[in-house]
Amino acid sequence: MGRMRGYVPALVAAAVMLIASACGSDGPGATATDVDVGFQQFSVTAGEGAVWVVPDPGGDGPTNQVLRLDPETGEPLGDPVTVPGTPWVVAADDGQVWVAHSDFDGGENGLTRIDPSTGAVTDDTIPLDFTPSRLDYRDGTAWIVEEEADDIIRVDTATGETTAIAFSEREFLSHVAVGSGGVWVAGVEGTLNQQPFLDRIDPETNRRSPEPIVPEGDGSMNELAAPGEALWVSRGTANEVLLVEIDSSSQQSIGVGAQPGPIAAGDADVWVGNQDDDTVSRIDVDTGDVVDTIDVAGRPSALSVGDGAVWVAIESGTNLSRIELEEG
Repeated sequence: MGRMRGYVPALVAAAVMLIASACGSDGPGATATDVDVGFQQFSVTAGEGAVWVVPDPGGDGPTNQVLRLDPETGEPLGDPVTVPGTPWVVAADDGQVWVAHSDFDGGENGLTRIDPSTGAVTDDTIPLDFTPSRLDYRDGTAWIVEEEADDIIRVDTATGETTAIAFSEREFLSHVAVGSGGVWVAGVEGTLNQQPFLDRIDPETNRRSPEPIVPEGDGSMNELAAPGEALWVSRGTANEVLLVEIDSSSQQSIGVGAQPGPIAAGDADVWVGNQDDDTVSRIDVDTGDVVDTIDVAGRPSALSVGDGAVWVAIESGTNLSRIELEEG
């Protein structure tokens, strides 16, 4: 697969820098800069004092490391973090940083905790008997999409106890997000005439909602964000974001760029990466209007909002994009 095994931190540290020129913006005041991390990126997470960057497992980057960046300068914070498997995604919340990793390329499936103050891997590795594909973490609990069976696995990170919330063989899950009223899951049911759905898991009972939300219109279900009292779902084939009010289940389609995929929510805005035109759309959460479109360094694979910026992982190049948030 042509992947780099002799990963030299000093070389990457020398290569990581903020490029002063803006990527470009069509909106009012947003700026974007590039951070050359030396490899294509699969996911990015801003939180607990750092920006955590996961290499694309199909690219030329390191096979079992997570890069930790200073959120203000974009420079590395110490050496890359080596984990006992191929990392897929990092979750950071309430003083905790967890990375889900797989047995791809000779590693092991598991969930490993990183000390956010030192960047060191702790002894808290929870073995998993499945391949994790998506992860969200809140209040001591990790919620993971099981890649093979398309179930949701709940992991108590204090005890390592796992609980499976089963979905049928005809239900294919694309994303999980902890939000208002529970844990939300996006997916489709069926193999030929696929019906998208949004389902809620009650964390008190681990039970699914008896009546999932059926999205209106056409389009795939890619990723979702669940801030406040609403769900925001990217629908790649429809070139739109679906806004669902949780209390009323009312729905609104918002046109964005081409093939929207990764999505993340900030305090006042929702951000979505448009994968076929290398841009990020900014949506005002109060009005549902697209108020800005920003060019980024390539095809966005993941977004994270934190430390005064939106961080955009790029799967088509070695530059990570940083969009500065407006103050106030």
